[in-house]
Amino acid sequence: MSTFEREKREYFQKLYTEDTAKHYVRVHGWLEAARKRLAKIRSTERRKRHSAKYFTLPGEYAVDVLLLANNGIIQQTEVGFPRVVYCERDLQTVSVINKKLGRCMGVFSGTFERVVFTRDFQSYCPFDIINLDLTKEIFPLDGRPESNTIRAIEKLLWLHKNREFDFYLTFKSSRKETNPDAVREFERMVIDNFKNNKTWEETFVKNCGGGVKELLKSDFTLFWCKSFPKWILETGITNNVAGSLQGEYIYLRKPPYGAPYHIVTFLFSFARKSHGLMGKHKAVSECKEEIFRSFALTPFDVDKYLKENTAEKTKLKEDLARILKTPPKISKV
Repeated sequence: MSTFEREKREYFQKLYTEDTAKHYVRVHGWLEAARKRLAKIRSTERRKRHSAKYFTLPGEYAVDVLLLANNGIIQQTEVGFPRVVYCERDLQTVSVINKKLGRCMGVFSGTFERVVFTRDFQSYCPFDIINLDLTKEIFPLDGRPESNTIRAIEKLLWLHKNREFDFYLTFKSSRKETNPDAVREFERMVIDNFKNNKTWEETFVKNCGGGVKELLKSDFTLFWCKSFPKWILETGITNNVAGSLQGEYIYLRKPPYGAPYHIVTFLFSFARKSHGLMGKHKAVSECKEEIFRSFALTPFDVDKYLKENTAEKTKLKEDLARILKTPPKISKV
């Protein structure tokens, strides 16, 4: 292992165990959204006693799984987590997670971008909650504009056609490490929307301090916050699910091995479209309204909040330490 690889690994291990900004998003983003999803699940007679069916990219500490289980969102038994499916890139990490979580509904070793196209994975769909906590850019510099990750997300939404579910997406925002052709494509996509809708453009300028080109030059992360939800919402509507943006969060990371970058998290909730011509018309109209609302939404700056609320930061640090020190009650299997 090179010095660079070792520093990177040590940095990410520290993030998993000490990153209060990340844990804020887990607790006040994922968990709060998951509670709402569970309430919707249990509002139907058929599923009133059910827990959520959950797909995740958990990392070796699986903090998200433990947090949701501790709060009754997903089921935990003496032998494992029977309604959890997870995916990790390498077998070593899968082995570590397996020792922690025990038996899960499904376990995949490989990239999410490959796994989602397999019949084995697709047999587990649909899920109530999908949590893609990526550790990379959505459009890698060495990839094509329509990245493998984008193709995989499109496939995942297609697999949930006509379903109700939550979709949480986290990725790295780094101008230097993002494919410029993909950025230009998203820039054109937003500008094209403004040609026939001056109200959208006025709202965008008001909330971003300038037009699309100006924003792209001044604030790369905010550009993603204003453009990426539009793509997700439009992709959803083509798969007969009407999405709403429940929240977006940003926080800064300063690794010792490279330039600083932001982490962006989006929380989406999807519902089935109504049948018939009027149902389709209503869904398309609501999609446009939701895109307009996303232009006006200010992303939550986690770093700023925690700097102003030190007591909350301490509370989060203690909660994260407790989760990591308290192993799940899993019998040997």
